[in-house]
Amino acid sequence: MAINYLNSIDLNKNELLQGVIENQPNDAAAGTSPVTGQIYYNTTDLELRQYNGTAWVSVGDITSLTPGTNISIDNPASSSPTINLVDNPTLAGNLTITKNSPILEINDSLANDCQLQIKQSGSTTVLKSRGGTSSTGQFNFQTTNGSTTTNALFINQQARATFAGDVVITGGDITLGGTGRIQGVDTVTDNTDAANKLYVDNAIAGVPQGDITGIGAGDGLTGTDLSGPVPTLNVGAGTGITVNADDIAVTPAQTGITSIYNTGLVIGGASGVNEINFGASKIAFLANSTNIGNIYSGGFRPTTTNTFALGTSTEKWSSVYATTFLGDLNGTINTATTGVTQTAGDNTTKIATTAFVKAAVDAGAFTFGLGADTGTNQEVASGDVVDIAGSANISTAVSTVNSKPTVTVSLGDDVSIGGDFDAGGEGTFGDAVSIDGDLNMNSNQINDLLDPSTAQDAATKNYVDSSIVGNLVYQGGYNAATNTPDLDSSPSSSIKRGWTYTVTADGTFFTEQVRVGDVLIAESDAPTALTDWTTVQNNIDLADASTVGIGNVNQGGGINVSYSNGTATVSGEDSSATNKGIVIVGGGTGISVAYSNGTATVTNTQNNSDNTYAVTITDTATITHNLGTKDVIIQLYDTVTNETVYADVLRVNTSPYNTATITFASTPTNSIRVLVQKIG
Repeated sequence: MAINYLNSIDLNKNELLQGVIENQPNDAAAGTSPVTGQIYYNTTDLELRQYNGTAWVSVGDITSLTPGTNISIDNPASSSPTINLVDNPTLAGNLTITKNSPILEINDSLANDCQLQIKQSGSTTVLKSRGGTSSTGQFNFQTTNGSTTTNALFINQQARATFAGDVVITGGDITLGGTGRIQGVDTVTDNTDAANKLYVDNAIAGVPQGDITGIGAGDGLTGTDLSGPVPTLNVGAGTGITVNADDIAVTPAQTGITSIYNTGLVIGGASGVNEINFGASKIAFLANSTNIGNIYSGGFRPTTTNTFALGTSTEKWSSVYATTFLGDLNGTINTATTGVTQTAGDNTTKIATTAFVKAAVDAGAFTFGLGADTGTNQEVASGDVVDIAGSANISTAVSTVNSKPTVTVSLGDDVSIGGDFDAGGEGTFGDAVSIDGDLNMNSNQINDLLDPSTAQDAATKNYVDSSIVGNLVYQGGYNAATNTPDLDSSPSSSIKRGWTYTVTADGTFFTEQVRVGDVLIAESDAPTALTDWTTVQNNIDLADASTVGIGNVNQGGGINVSYSNGTATVSGEDSSATNKGIVIVGGGTGISVAYSNGTATVTNTQNNSDNTYAVTITDTATITHNLGTKDVIIQLYDTVTNETVYADVLRVNTSPYNTATITFASTPTNSIRVLVQKIG
């Protein structure tokens, strides 16, 4: 809850340390009826705002702009001024652009020259761009030295560049794309100069000319006039081969061609279907003179069974499509694009999908084998009922347990077991059980046993307890501070007569004080009262400052002690200036004292109006408390919110000091209660 101040706070030029301005999400949350100069921090826009008497405004907003060198401003006093760069600005220093992939963009709204000029003493470098059509648009790189201007590089809209001087290329190539040419090449002078066409033609013209004096015909060729001056080479014709004027034709369905030998044979090339037609019933393929397979009219077959693979472990076919597979298949079978897999019905010649197998299993179409220790194994099919039959002394029953079919196997009343019998849980026998060997209970109990009647019968706990009743049976220690074990709050009914405990910690036992070393003896079964126990106290020593025991009372300062028949009488003496003793509190000015059952009640009988004053005010006011002193505490609180508030408080500085003035900076919303308390 905030502290309410109803007047200004003067820090007298002291610091406000670690202060925080009021945080609000918006102007409305800053309160109704704001006053001029009021501030708060807007947590939505992350800015400090001030009320200017009309509206909330951001502290630090620019209210007006003043243009500087090369700058003009439109509407400088508005909330949206426009800052312009003047024509032909002059920079006194450097222009630096620091940015990833910076762009210096110069826009010309007219179709005039757009220039970037770099001036140096005595010279000017100009980058000039002019828009327009393919014939008028251009980019010009000019240099001016004194009065001489040179177009060092001129590029028109057709991307044709003109250089005024030499073009020097260091370590690079000149690459011509398409049908480009290098024109205007001067006459060469050095060996590293590029040659023009005229130079090449003249150079070739100087090479000796003449007829061929001899040529030889190679394989498949015949020739005439091979010794010149103009020899002729002819392609030799053969079986099925016709040499025409412009091509060589191969006639199909030829016989007598025994081999075609080359590094490769290319057949076809034209669109459509190119056929190789063999008249034999099979086509044999050989590698290194070994027959690897034959093509018949019915398909491709290996030469012998199980000797050739279709691919290898490292050179595999990406896909194999077939209508029928005969034989074994190894690897992954992808049936995503084929319809030959078994998806329904019964067809032993097709591959079953996992969906088909699952559906078949879910439908209950299954069989399984059933075997036992003896007898012939049986096959159980869907819909069959397996009967689990009992035998001698064994019965079976079928039922539903937890929504599941359950078979329960039970033993009969009389069961004879020739070997060991291991029972993991409880066992119930309806008749006599004869055990020829040892009975190992493995730390478990035998319950509901009758008391023994013969010397060799097993004894029950009740029989043992009854046999030793009345004898002292030590049970251990008893913590009287915590009642452990519980002997007096809710004692166990199993406690028997004669059970004995030794007190290990001081405390009360059925309201009786017991000490360490005392002995508690039960006088009856299931004791529930102090009278059911005998308490044997430990030897009592002389008492000292920390030990309870036998002691003697002596008189001291202000205390008288007298004895009679072993009884000490203790009485008090009246107190005095030199003797401590009994005193009585008496009343005084403004104080009254009353006694009841040895208790003194002291009451202030002086009227509160002599020390306090209270009044309610609604605005700045001077109050009269008539307490006759400036030593008063004055507090204020709002009568509606009951919160403490603060205002200027001025105590009167003239006798009889009965007034004080309460001043508010503005009229409070609610009435203010003034509380005055006299001090001293």
